[in-house]
Amino acid sequence: MLIFRTGFTPRPGEPGSCVESLLGVGGVRHVVNLFDGDIPAADLVAAESAAAQRTGATYRTATDDAAGGTGYGPWRDQLRRHYDDPTVRAEAMRSLARL
Repeated sequence: MLIFRTGFTPRPGEPGSCVESLLGVGGVRHVVNLFDGDIPAADLVAAESAAAQRTGATYRTATDDAAGGTGYGPWRDQLRRHYDDPTVRAEAMRSLARL
């Protein structure tokens, strides 16, 4: 099972948390973090990643920036500017699928 996340839950590594439940009981094997907010989230990303690792699941932060720059890639900007264009949306989803 694959889950795309666009936000964080508090204390993701604690027993009984949403993340732990999804990874354990829910059987999620792959997590793609789509978060694109302005809050500092490095500690939450690390906790989610560690929780995934403990269960053998993969954890990736969404990017199509192969050069290793900001990690946000052009697909986010394309969606923001051209959301109503189905061709742009389809290309953005292909970018995510490559992750």
